[in-house]
Amino acid sequence: MIPLGKSGVGKTALILRYLHQKFEEPSKTVRTTQHSTIVKIGHEQLNVNIWDVGGKVKKKTTDRCNVYFLCFSVVDETSFHFVKKMYQQLKSQHKEDNYFCLVGCKGDLRHNPNNTPVPEEVITQFAQEIGVPYQETSAKDNTGISTVFNTAFQKKREILIIEQQKLRDQQILEDHLTKKSTLSQIFEISRIRVLYVEKVQHHESIAVQHITMEENVDQLFDYFLMGDIDPKNSPLFECTVLLLRSQTQLLKHTIINSPRILHRLMTQITTPDYSKLTDRTRSIFIDFLQGLTKSHLNSLIQFLNRFPLDYNKEYRNNGITGKLFSVNGVVPEGEIVFLRHLMMECADEGKLKLVTEILNADQKLSIETGNPSLIQRCDLGNTFLVILQIPSGISIVDGIFKQVVKIYGTSSQLVLKTITFDDYCIPKIILQYICQPDTCDDAVTFCIHLLSVHKDNQASLLPFHTILVSHSHQFAQLLTSNSLRLRHAALLLTEHLIKLSYHSIALPLLPASLDLFFSEPRGNVIHHLVTSIFTEILSSGISEIQSFVISELQFPFRIMKAFEEDDGIVVPNVMHLVSPRKSKEYFGHLAEMVKAIEEAPLGGVAEGSVLATEEWRRFKGRVLQERKERELFPPSSEMRLKNRQGSVIVLPRMNNGSK
Repeated sequence: MIPLGKSGVGKTALILRYLHQKFEEPSKTVRTTQHSTIVKIGHEQLNVNIWDVGGKVKKKTTDRCNVYFLCFSVVDETSFHFVKKMYQQLKSQHKEDNYFCLVGCKGDLRHNPNNTPVPEEVITQFAQEIGVPYQETSAKDNTGISTVFNTAFQKKREILIIEQQKLRDQQILEDHLTKKSTLSQIFEISRIRVLYVEKVQHHESIAVQHITMEENVDQLFDYFLMGDIDPKNSPLFECTVLLLRSQTQLLKHTIINSPRILHRLMTQITTPDYSKLTDRTRSIFIDFLQGLTKSHLNSLIQFLNRFPLDYNKEYRNNGITGKLFSVNGVVPEGEIVFLRHLMMECADEGKLKLVTEILNADQKLSIETGNPSLIQRCDLGNTFLVILQIPSGISIVDGIFKQVVKIYGTSSQLVLKTITFDDYCIPKIILQYICQPDTCDDAVTFCIHLLSVHKDNQASLLPFHTILVSHSHQFAQLLTSNSLRLRHAALLLTEHLIKLSYHSIALPLLPASLDLFFSEPRGNVIHHLVTSIFTEILSSGISEIQSFVISELQFPFRIMKAFEEDDGIVVPNVMHLVSPRKSKEYFGHLAEMVKAIEEAPLGGVAEGSVLATEEWRRFKGRVLQERKERELFPPSSEMRLKNRQGSVIVLPRMNNGSK
């Protein structure tokens, strides 16, 4: 062991007090001295060498030590900073098998009024930062000396015991690996298990050979698939997770060449056993299969062709979904059945991720080999038609279709063939479903995706426009539905029809859309959608539809009327007060539409309308001014109080923002 620190802080006095129980006045140490002693710890004896050095010490001296005292004088701040700087040079020595302690010397001088001591909180903070204990001592008063030395030797003894155990564990593991013991034998003892994982992560050849043995990979998945369910197996589970995540590349080769393990993994994901796994296990499992698919899809396809899998029997025996497994007695290729089965279960986010990875890898493989891709051979239109008939079918089809469009492009033959399948069967089903009382947001979302594809392929998908027109009157009926969800869905569709320039279809929907804005309760999401629709129309620059909105629907006049009906009180020198009935969101949407009218390229559309009147100009100026003031002083700064009778009193903001 070695005490280190600035010259004159009391290192020699510390050593002599411990070894000889005497105190000598400080003197400068001019040469390095080695003291040897025997220390009794419990029933054992330790041979200890204590090095007494000056302020400067050679690296070879510190390298031979494993117990370090960082010494400073508690009444000399420069010695404390010296130790802090010295520790930075010794950081590399601060390992598990070495012991460090921060030692404050000359503690008897701390309370001397002639001295300026280093604050205790500063010392404690530094000790905590570097993760070492702190002990204040006084060689003169003989306080803390025995404690600091005996604690150091006790801790070092504990470190030695741990090191000896590690050596024994290393030997046990080496024997296991040499004998090619099973994974269960190695994992039986936690210390051996940890060492094994370390060796695999460091890619030591003997450990790599062992973990990539087929029976060991199989057993690794045993622990993984069962560990998170049984709390007793939690340590084993965490260990296998670490190996699966860090050694994916290492394990892939064994798995892809083992039909037994592949069959097990593929069966796990295609039977109800998958749903029994915890969320975390499913997530890790999917991530692993994604990596396997990305790099070995071709090998996986060959395997699925040779070996039949176990599938969810409910799907096979069902008259609807059974079509994906056998059509007129003809069973598709194994990889097609596998992909179709996964698609049916894409309501699970993890399986949708896996299907997406398969589609990405499939496209790259098709380009490399020049062969038709897996998804092209899957008959996507027919597959979608079957999936649409199961619960969550629309959500599943929408999720897969979005990924197919993203990977292959909106104008790809695969996408166009899917839309035109069986005389536009799928778009017709979706549009019919939108018009049903129990429609869902997924149907609207899928329809919007179809609209986006049609926008880029109007010539190729001309009948789709006719189908849309035939359903437009049903969309209008949805806008007057008693269900907020249906009204919201219809407005969402209207918004995208406008944005994608389907003006002729959207035009009949605008009157009901505008009515909704003024009839819905305040603070409703409907206001946001209607604002977006009419702002888009005004900025479009298309005079025909602008004229319809301005003149036929009397859009500006209805905005003015809404302000009059819901206006607050106007007091001189006081900012406009918003009545309790008018929410800031509602005002914001009204003001946004006024601003859109002001900035719109209306050309001659405004002539002869209310927009050309003085009344509109005054109204517009007032609204835009109030909008500006609201941005500076948000309505949230208004204060609402209740008096004893329960009436609400609004304390307004002044023009300068004060109350």
